[in-house]
Amino acid sequence: MRRGTALHAAAAEHGTTRTVTRDRDLSALALIVFVAAIVFLPSALQLTYFRDDWYYMLDGTSAGAGVFPAMFSSDRPARGAVFAWLFTAFGADPLPYQLVSFALRVGSALAAYWLFRQLWPKSRSAPLWAALVFLVYPGYLWWVAGIEYLPMMLSLCLQALSIALTLAAIQASSTRMRILYGTACVLTGWAYLALVEYAIGMELFRYLCVYIVQGQRATHVTLRARAAASFRASLPWLIIPFGFLAWRVFVFENVRPATDAAAQIAVLVGEPLLTLLRWAVNLVRSASNLVLFAWGVPLSENFYDLRLADIGAGFAAAIVVVGSVAAHRLWRVRRSRRDGVPEKAEGGPGDSPWLEALVIGTIAVLGSALPIVAANRVITFEAYSHYALPGSLAAAVVVVAGLQLLRPRAVSRVLLAGLLAIATLTHHAIAVKALTEQEETARFWWQIAWRAPGLEPGTTFFVKYPSFDYGEDASIVWGPANLLYDAAPTTRMPVPYKFSALAFHNYVLDDIAAGENIGPVTYRTSTIPVDFGRLLVASQTLPGACVRVIDSRAPLLSGDDPPQIALAAPYSRADLIRVDGPGPAVPEWLFGPEPGHKWCYFFEKAELALQAGDFDQVVLLADQAAERGLKPLLAIEWIPFARAYAILGMVPELESVATRLTGDRTTRQRACASLFESRIPGYELPAEMNPVVFNIFCD
Repeated sequence: MRRGTALHAAAAEHGTTRTVTRDRDLSALALIVFVAAIVFLPSALQLTYFRDDWYYMLDGTSAGAGVFPAMFSSDRPARGAVFAWLFTAFGADPLPYQLVSFALRVGSALAAYWLFRQLWPKSRSAPLWAALVFLVYPGYLWWVAGIEYLPMMLSLCLQALSIALTLAAIQASSTRMRILYGTACVLTGWAYLALVEYAIGMELFRYLCVYIVQGQRATHVTLRARAAASFRASLPWLIIPFGFLAWRVFVFENVRPATDAAAQIAVLVGEPLLTLLRWAVNLVRSASNLVLFAWGVPLSENFYDLRLADIGAGFAAAIVVVGSVAAHRLWRVRRSRRDGVPEKAEGGPGDSPWLEALVIGTIAVLGSALPIVAANRVITFEAYSHYALPGSLAAAVVVVAGLQLLRPRAVSRVLLAGLLAIATLTHHAIAVKALTEQEETARFWWQIAWRAPGLEPGTTFFVKYPSFDYGEDASIVWGPANLLYDAAPTTRMPVPYKFSALAFHNYVLDDIAAGENIGPVTYRTSTIPVDFGRLLVASQTLPGACVRVIDSRAPLLSGDDPPQIALAAPYSRADLIRVDGPGPAVPEWLFGPEPGHKWCYFFEKAELALQAGDFDQVVLLADQAAERGLKPLLAIEWIPFARAYAILGMVPELESVATRLTGDRTTRQRACASLFESRIPGYELPAEMNPVVFNIFCD
């Protein structure tokens, strides 16, 4: 009787434990989704195109979904298939891509939680901690480009899932489940490498995970015996890296040097000692950035120059994230006590699971960085932050293992909260800057649409956006230009576009001065007509200022213009703008609704009327702006109206403009030079106005 009672009690206790474990897992998954929603979802709902997203979607809009297989045929054909499917499903609308990217991020963290639960089945906190750290890892900054980098998020999700499936296959109790898990493991493994080939270094992490699980399943006399058993257990999964490498090296013809292993190895053969030393330095640098500096450098470089309102919003999001994690912890402790399964300490600093995890995680981090370093790249937090993405899974192991080794436990929890807060603030800053860039780009092109009803084919833009530097990413200029002024479908390949843009760098200034037509420039599936003799310079110095299309014959320059604009101004041809026509149809789903007709609307229309020689229209626009009480942010924006007044002999109005420039000597001097030195036919001042203008602006 007593034996039956004991068995019944044991069964009840086992059932209670299983229920608590199930509830703990469900609550952990819910917390992961909630934290992801707080950190990433608000931005995902607002982001449109970021940097190279422009030419991806422009190619799709122009040539259809079939353009993407051709776009990636030279280096990563799997990405072409993914984009072809996505564009067929979603077209050029950015919102579905952003939501899919967000879903993949959540899926990556859920797969990672499953992986970590298998690595540390006896730990109640470490799997969740590691999944959260992996979810909000702040070293990967390009997530705001939710279109271009969507395949990388897909690769990361498949990577975590594939490694988790490996452990599930090893531990499966039936042959059927081993085959099922194993097949899925291989397929997802090949898929994630096909999307991001430099992630192959994470195959070392797969073996190390098998090593951990093998240590849980049996007791081995020596490390060598355990390593040998782990190697035997890993043999079936070697088909993933070696199968991929066989295809990549012997079957696929790679024509892009940056992703060609043979081309990179040639660097080693040419200078072996110097190359090995450089690789060693870059390996240490990359690993340090992955594990340590990711938690400080991106925050320092991006957060503290935000507006106070955005800083406050970032701290509010961080408080919600940390508070939700703390609330989950409190709920879990109370639930365990209620069910008679109290939370216990998870060992001390000397416990081998966490020392082992720390060592294994560090080895995996180095392994993840090795293919990147061998390709003569390095993991940084600027242009190359995407290289940190595959290794972020191993970095999470290092971070959490280190936290688990700390005592007292309260210290590790406080540090975890700090890391989550840092990551939240970092991603908030990146999102704010991306959204600001997106908004400023949209407003810039709304003003261009007001200013330029049409453009001559072959126009090459040189553009200064108000508060961000796009550097080499000139597609953020020629993408909108072609979308607005040349959106006709085509079947030609590569896709020929009518308008191009230059990188905003000093090195292009010599080419501008030479004024040569270097002909079409092709990248992947796009061809743009770069012609330095058909240059159109446009500048917006501040977000609230107006876009000034520079005319070399009467350049309207501001003291806030960067030197590149001043040096390029003598070569800018405003005559490339067609003054007739209804103007481009600006898609609101991408550029937002048309801004209100405030000062800059009247400024752009006045510049257009001046170019068309309709000076009376300029005066009418000035009167309409005055009736609305509108004023410019920059005093220089009065000059087009002063020009019309001077040409029409409207002295009182001209003097009124001059009074607005009282005390602004620089702008008065610019007005003097602009009015007297204009070389535009029809802009000449009447003879009787010369002394008047001189007395008002030049004396």
